[in-house]
Amino acid sequence: MKKWLFILPILFSVNTFAQPLSLKDCIDAALSNKADIQAVRTETLIAALQSRELTAKYLPQVSLAYEYRFNPIIPSQIIPVGEFSPIPTDETRAIQFGTVWQQNAGISVYQPLIDASVKTRIEESRINERIKNADLDIAAEELMYEVVRTYAAIYLQQILVENAIVDTTRTFRTWQLVNARYEEGKVLKTELNNARLNHHNTLSRLHQVNSEKVKEQIYLSFLTGLPLSGVLSSVYDFSPLENADLLSETQTSISESLPSLKQLNYRAELAQYQMKAEKKKYIPTVGIQGFLGANQFSDRFSPFQRDTWFGNSYIGLSVKIPVLISENTPNRVSQLATQAEGLRYQIQEQKNQENENILQLSEDIRYLYTQIKFSEENVSLLKENIQLLQERLQEGQITAYDLNSQELDLQRETGNLNQQKAERLNKTIEKAKSAGILNQWVNSL
Repeated sequence: MKKWLFILPILFSVNTFAQPLSLKDCIDAALSNKADIQAVRTETLIAALQSRELTAKYLPQVSLAYEYRFNPIIPSQIIPVGEFSPIPTDETRAIQFGTVWQQNAGISVYQPLIDASVKTRIEESRINERIKNADLDIAAEELMYEVVRTYAAIYLQQILVENAIVDTTRTFRTWQLVNARYEEGKVLKTELNNARLNHHNTLSRLHQVNSEKVKEQIYLSFLTGLPLSGVLSSVYDFSPLENADLLSETQTSISESLPSLKQLNYRAELAQYQMKAEKKKYIPTVGIQGFLGANQFSDRFSPFQRDTWFGNSYIGLSVKIPVLISENTPNRVSQLATQAEGLRYQIQEQKNQENENILQLSEDIRYLYTQIKFSEENVSLLKENIQLLQERLQEGQITAYDLNSQELDLQRETGNLNQQKAERLNKTIEKAKSAGILNQWVNSL
């Protein structure tokens, strides 16, 4: 009976909290608390703000200007005074214009009407914003996949714990039966030792799988930011994983919503747009420009001297036509065209790789389905055999050797079955990620 003292703590560790911890709760907590996700989310926010900032370039640009200038040497201008004579001559004279003190104050306004550079930067910023959002989707999907994989590992370890408890109970009963027969002098000491070894093996396996489960729970706490005590003591809602076989049952090709594929498409779109932008650099810039202000001229320092201020204003159309640009536009366009072509090859290659991976995983899953059916039937037959052999041993019809041998066979077959189930579930989750439908499945929970 003392053997149960090793099992009871594990039994009580299986179910303690009434409120289940669902897979959706874990994913939401991970996306909310993980620092690297928050960092990428910050980058997407910055990209959105940059787009808004560039959009504001089309608003009127207003500036105020003021200066108070002292001119120790008043500049001179050469005036062709001979042109003003009744008989024009070539006579010129240097004449000083201005005063020693001068103030300028006013407000200038510029309203862009046509500016291809601003429009180009806005469009590029919006595409970069979509690229950053794709980065966030990639990071979120990787974190989501890791949480699902860990949650599935806890689910599988929970099954192993429950199976190990059943195995330990069965081998303990076998050991009791063999011990009773040994005390009657009807079995050998080696047979009793083998029965006890089998029981110790299952008991050791029970503690091992429970320890593996705890380690997966520790990792889940790290991923989600949830308190470890709550993760260890909570019950889990494993129903989504029990139906996970439907997750990618019919999905045999890559989805266009795959985040990494979307990111490559956005980068190719950006390269295409940058090519167009390079060709627009020679488009004229058109805007309305105006000024309203006044100037003061004085031969002595007197900022508020009357009758020395003179108004100044204008409004007009400003047109700038680029003629020569230092950049080599054809070379830049050629570079961008090569980049866009390379990205198209990357997109096609990723599609081919993911589709090939999906087909491989589909075949693996199909094969594992077949093997699991055989293994389940084998385990069922071995359990039936052991039950019959236990009854026959109790009646003295067989030796303990046959029963011990069947116990070992059952342990090996059960381990094989559990490994196949774990592999099938992991490949199903991996297939959903490769196909780009993991996020859809999680959102449907």
